[in-house]
Order: sequence, then structure tokens, then C-alpha cells
Amino acid sequence: MIYESFTYESNFETYKLSNGIELFFFPQKNNKKISFNTFFNVGVRDEEKKHSGISHFLEHMMFRGSKNYPDFKRLATAFEKYAGDWNASTGYETTDYSFSGLYTKNSHNIVDLFYDFLFYPQFEGIEKERQIVLREIEDDLNHLGHLIDSDHQALKLLWPSSTLSRPITGTKDSIESLSFDDLAFYYKSFYVSSNMLLTLSGPDEAKDWIPKIDEKFSLLEEMKTITRKKEILPNFVGPKVSLIEHPDNQYQVHMIFPCQNEWDQDYPVYSILDSLLSDGYMSRLSYRIREEKGLVYDIDSSVCSYNDSGTFSIYSSTETSMFHLFLPELLKILSNLSKNKITDEELERAKVRSLMRLSTLTYDKESYMHYVARSYFIKKDPKLDLLCDKIKNMTKNQIMSCAERLFVKRNCGLVMIGPKDKGARGYALNMIEKYL
Repeated sequence: MIYESFTYESNFETYKLSNGIELFFFPQKNNKKISFNTFFNVGVRDEEKKHSGISHFLEHMMFRGSKNYPDFKRLATAFEKYAGDWNASTGYETTDYSFSGLYTKNSHNIVDLFYDFLFYPQFEGIEKERQIVLREIEDDLNHLGHLIDSDHQALKLLWPSSTLSRPITGTKDSIESLSFDDLAFYYKSFYVSSNMLLTLSGPDEAKDWIPKIDEKFSLLEEMKTITRKKEILPNFVGPKVSLIEHPDNQYQVHMIFPCQNEWDQDYPVYSILDSLLSDGYMSRLSYRIREEKGLVYDIDSSVCSYNDSGTFSIYSSTETSMFHLFLPELLKILSNLSKNKITDEELERAKVRSLMRLSTLTYDKESYMHYVARSYFIKKDPKLDLLCDKIKNMTKNQIMSCAERLFVKRNCGLVMIGPKDKGARGYALNMIEKYL
């Protein structure tokens, strides 16, 4: 078997700083690139509704200046002196601040700067940054004021009253209402030692950063986060179809099925299903709908994971005149996965491609560090060995059984973004009822 030759270098070293903060070091042999990340266990799912978007707005405000570099220009100049990338990202459950560049003899000096940046923000220029975030929000709206991000609309369809239904950037009203005191309280509540993880990747010599990191980050007092309310997502009952009006001659289609997250026993099966459906030109969706029928330019599937749930999505765009041909073909392929026998060749190909993605993850240290951080915050084992073994030993019956549970009408949501058509939504519901 081809996939038996895959290996997974998923090892990392664990260090504990003097004040208890954990640091994971990811060795990169024969690679001079170094990446230093600080993950905070906070995101959109920790926000009050009236403060929607505060995690993302706070991330923006962190760049406005620090104690020793009290404005954006001086702070940016200090970071860019090291000729690396200084960045941040906000998600539903974590926020990440990072610096990456080339390892050099004196590159560990970035630790002082990074610490000053993270723990002495000045929050200057709040009105200027507010306008920048408002422009970002407007960029995702069409001229009708509709948010045309299909990922957001799909989550909103599944769990309309949950934090997952909110845009990461917030809304115009929520951003306009946020005050300096709101940001300061949120920062003090969640940017604390008990709510963070440090990761460092680079050549073995980069370990000389660790004493410097300990010296600086051990200055943080041991503080706990505020008590959080645990959100329980309601059970989705489908089928449901949402049509978002957008002037175009195509429908942007996002079909979504709630599923388990990446630490669940079913997750390896989702990976195989993803490969069977859309990984490569010979996958079922790509070959049938694109190559044989010519109904779309591209079609893709993906699995997304959250702390307590997951989603299996299928994305494509098709001309409005082709939609009545496209949708039945898509639904028949999904329905047949639990009925049609998977060939040995097809299974071998799906396993190889699934394992290739996992193998790539361990070499792409940025992605792997994010996976490890998510696992750390919910106290799960991030090792990939078990996941890989499950994929290698996956049987056809396991795959078909999972497809039978996953791709059913009561578990199906469909978002269509395109021209207004009174009959399109009803047609889509009828097709889902007929084929799933």
C-alpha cells in the first residue's frame, strides 16, 4: 500500500516557564525560519452580544502602540527592523499574535519587543481604528446591505441564536458602541497568564530564545480569566434553505452538514469522505459534476472543527440556468455514498490523499501550531498517530455508515447567494426532500 510509507514528525518539546506558562518548541531541521506565537484562549464565542466583534477590534487596537513604542509608526518600525512578518488573527475560539522571520544570532531580541507589544498596549487612536474596522465590515456587504460571506451565512443557518452565527468583525452598531473601557476590561479579563500558550518553531539553535522568553514572560502574574458561560449549541433540524439576494448571473452554493469535531472518533471518516468527494480531479464531485456534466468550474468540500462541534461543507458556484441540473446531481452523489460500493482503487486513493494532508500539516509548522494550541486549550491530546492509524485501517463499511448518518435531509442546510427567485428556495427544499 502506498500510504504505508507516510511518516509523521509530530513531536514537539514542552517547557514550563517560572510562572507556569507553557511553551511548546517545534524543531525544524535544516530550516532557518523562526516563528514565535502567543495564543490566547478567547474569541467570538466569549463575546456578549452587545459587544459583538470586540475580540477582533481588540486585536486591531493592539497594533496602535505600546509603552516603549507609543504609536503605530514607532511600533511597526521596531518590528520591521527584524525583516520578518508581524501579524495576528482572531477566530471564534482563539486569538493568535505572531512574529516570523529568519533566525540570526541576535534575533532573540524580538522577545523584548513582543512582550512590550502584548502586555503594554496603549489603545491610542481608537476612533481611527474604529473607522478601519467599519470599512472592513462594509467590504463584506453588497449594495443591498447583505453579508455575502457564505461561511457566516451557513453557520447562521445552522445555529441562528449562537455565537457562531455572528460575524468575527462584529456589526456596524456593535463596533460603533464599543468604548475604551469595554476594550480595557476585555483585555484584562482574557489576556492573562492562565489563558495563554506560547509556541516557538525553528532550528535547534533557536532554543537560545527560551531563557529570554522565560525571563520576560515570567514577569506576568498568575491570574485567572473571568468565569465564562458554557454555550450549548441547539440540535439542528433540517432541511433548511436560505437565499441571500445578490445581483449576479450565478448562485454561490454552500451546502452544510453539522458533524463532530476533530477530536471525535468519526473525524477520520470525515477526512476520507472529503477526499472521496472533492480531493483531486478524479474525486466523485469533481469528476461527475465538473468533468462529465460541465455544470461548474470548480467544486470543493471541507471539514471545519470547533471545540464542541464541526461542519462538513460543499462549496460551488453555478449559473442560475444550470442550478436545476446541478443540485440533483450533487444530492444524488451524496445519497449514493451510503449505497454504492466504494472500489478498492477509490479507497486507496482517498486514504493516500487524506494521509498526505496530515503529513503536510506536520511540516507546515504554522498550521500544526494552531492545531496543537486548539487541542491544548480544550485539554485534548494533539498527537496525530492515532488519527493516522484510523485512516489507514478505515473500512468501506465504516465510510458508508458515516455517510448514511451525515448526508440526510434532517441534517442538511443550504445557502444560496445570488439573484432573487421566488421558486429557487422551494425547488431546493423539494430536491433535498427527494434525494436525501
